[in-house]
Amino acid sequence: MPALKSNLELSLYARDSYERRVVLGDKFDDERSVEIMRELRRLDELSCEPIVVRFESNGGDYYPGERLASCIEGLGSIVIGIVYGHCFSTAMLVLQACNVRAALPTAKLLFHNNYKIVNVRLTPDSDITVLSGMLAQQIERRRQIREETITNLTRRVPSFTAETLSRLLQENDPTPRIMSAGEALLLGFLDGIVKI
Repeated sequence: MPALKSNLELSLYARDSYERRVVLGDKFDDERSVEIMRELRRLDELSCEPIVVRFESNGGDYYPGERLASCIEGLGSIVIGIVYGHCFSTAMLVLQACNVRAALPTAKLLFHNNYKIVNVRLTPDSDITVLSGMLAQQIERRRQIREETITNLTRRVPSFTAETLSRLLQENDPTPRIMSAGEALLLGFLDGIVKI
C-alpha cells in the first residue's frame, strides 16, 4: 500500500475529487456491484489519477462484494477508500481492497460473523428432513464464506493474522462488532483518519 504523504493530502482528495469519485452506498447486490465495477474501470482507463471510493454502506451480498474488491485490486489507479458515515459487513471487505483506507473521525465500521445465521421459513406443512438438509447447506455455505473472508483479509492486510481474524470472527458469537474510526485504525482496518 502506498504510504500516506500526509493527512492534509488525503483530506484534499476527500474534499475535492468529485470527478473521480464513486459512492458505495446503501446495500449492494450483483447489479449494483457490476455498475460500480464498470465506473471504476472507466475512471481507471481515463487517467492514472487516484480514484476515491466513498463508503456509506450497510454492506451487501458476500460474492458481489468480493468481486468488487478483486476489481479494485486489479486497477492501475490508486484507490482511496474513505468512510464518511458507516461501512458495515461486506463493505468492510471492499474497503480492505483499497490502496489507502481512511475514515472521518465520526465514522462507524462493523465487522461481524454470520457463520451461524441461517434463514429457513417454517410452515405447518414443513418437512423436517428437508428443513434439516437446508439448514446444513446454509451452515456449510456460511462456513465457506467465513474461511474465504479470513483468507482474503489476511492476504489484503498484512498486519492481520489468521488468529486475529479468527478471534474477531468467533464461530459461536454472531454479535456484530461496531468500531469507531479510532478503534478500526488501531486494529489495522484503516490507514488514517481524515478531517474534511
